[in-house]
Amino acid sequence: MHRITYENLGFNNIKRLEDFLDRDEVKELIGKNYNHYKELWLDNFNHAVNGMKKRKIKRRMNWLALISPLIWYGYRKMYGAMMAMIAALAAITFAEVYYGFDIPARAYIALSTLLLITSKDAYFHHIVNSMKKADAMVNKEERKNYLRSRAGVSVFWAVLSLPLLAAVLYIAMHLASVMSGNPL
Repeated sequence: MHRITYENLGFNNIKRLEDFLDRDEVKELIGKNYNHYKELWLDNFNHAVNGMKKRKIKRRMNWLALISPLIWYGYRKMYGAMMAMIAALAAITFAEVYYGFDIPARAYIALSTLLLITSKDAYFHHIVNSMKKADAMVNKEERKNYLRSRAGVSVFWAVLSLPLLAAVLYIAMHLASVMSGNPL
């Protein structure tokens, strides 16, 4: 991320970011590996805004986001991004079957690499946006339920993400095959 992105999110100094990350609700939203994400995001801020050299942080690279971004997005309860990825892959699959062309494997490798590079920044945006939405809620019970539903991680959605993708891709392939008249 860049300095302007941090400023647009409301973080123009490290103290503001630290105060945000130290909120109990933010700690609950992140759940597992909170300390890792806090250290990583503070270091990224210092690098982007204060021009400091990046420190060596264990697990800076998110290998699960490279191998299967869908599983990682589901695990971190980023359902909108997960569903958008499924929809994009379904659209690509539909087009491949309907028009009878193949997208080279290197395109998928490039996409996975991009998701690897941006995954933890996307997660930061997710946490910030979730807190902004929660902070705007007047009804305390609604706010509590909203935060509870987004807190921590979801093994259920991580496990379900790949079978869900397979089912959606099968439907996309079947529809494209029927509509184009080209049997699979």
